[in-house]
Amino acid sequence: MITFRRGYAFHKERLEEVKNKAAVEESVREVIGEKIPVECIVSDSKKDASLSVSTVAEFFEGRVLQ
Repeated sequence: MITFRRGYAFHKERLEEVKNKAAVEESVREVIGEKIPVECIVSDSKKDASLSVSTVAEFFEGRVLQ
């Protein structure tokens, strides 16, 4: 699940477009070797966003590009 903060609904909608969602799901499949469906939500709650970008980058031994 990918959580977007309120005010970022545009980003959620763009990610949910078929070609973008397929690209993200394929990237995840390449990294972990399993197909995992992507689900996007918009939320005010920090509880929903359990992983930060830096936490994910650290887990995959990557870095955040800006």
